[in-house]
Amino acid sequence: LLLRDVPIFARASAVELAEAVAIAREGVLAPGSRLFSEYDPPSMYVVLSGELLLAQADGGDTFKAEAGDIVGAYAPLAGESAGWRADVLQAGTALVLKRDQLFEVLADRVELLQSVFGALFQTERLRTVHVFSAAGDDDRRSGDGAPRVSD
Repeated sequence: LLLRDVPIFARASAVELAEAVAIAREGVLAPGSRLFSEYDPPSMYVVLSGELLLAQADGGDTFKAEAGDIVGAYAPLAGESAGWRADVLQAGTALVLKRDQLFEVLADRVELLQSVFGALFQTERLRTVHVFSAAGDDDRRSGDGAPRVSD
């Protein structure tokens, strides 16, 4: 099951994964169409087949996503658009997990909620250390994502 490859679902049981898949809808990827824009509500997309071109809204970086890739894994939890759009390059299908539906399942399944948060905090702890100013308004990290020492 591809959702097992999504870091936030890595610790979930087979039953919990089945519940997450049950709320997903399958979307058809038609070449030349846009799967989502930077203005769409935050959702998670599991690419089953086909190919997408992901582009930052500000014209910055672009990336390709293909079968087996997960796009927007954290967006539904954060509740914010990541500022990306996805255009379909090659026909295929994707599972779409919308934020509201995901939270309905999480509200009913405490074990799934615990595994999601456990995975989130494990991933975050491994990736970076956040240092906040006394005023609480500064997340200090260097440009490479490494923490920088504050004065």
